[in-house]
Amino acid sequence: KNYIRYVVANGSKTVILDPITKLTNDLSPSDTETELRRLSNELACMAQDMGFFYVVTCHLKAPPSTKTPHERGGRVESNQFRGSRAMMENCYMMLGIERNKDPDLSEAERNTSTFVLLENRSFGWTARFKVYYDAKTGDYLEKPPLHLGGS
Repeated sequence: KNYIRYVVANGSKTVILDPITKLTNDLSPSDTETELRRLSNELACMAQDMGFFYVVTCHLKAPPSTKTPHERGGRVESNQFRGSRAMMENCYMMLGIERNKDPDLSEAERNTSTFVLLENRSFGWTARFKVYYDAKTGDYLEKPPLHLGGS
């Protein structure tokens, strides 16, 4: 908290915690939920009081064994975020990134992700859109390449 106050007082307009779940690595699952609820609530209150924007990244829990794993393109759901109840209660927006890293796919397919707007507290919107990661530039491009797979 002191560091956030310091950087905001010195002009930072955005605070990024990547990942917030690293702050709870040594806790049990139930204690993790409690601590993430406390941390996310404090962060939301600080942002409102001090006028900064914040971004929090979060590890995902593995999907049930009956569903496709995330690294093979499985869908991301809000309840898969570690501390998901706390995140859903205190975050204004939740985004997931879905990508299939199967080595048998073409590079274009492996570098195409689907961004999923899972929660939007302000407007209730949800959305899905594809982006392409350009390994040469490090950019995410809104339009994936025309030829994904095949000839």
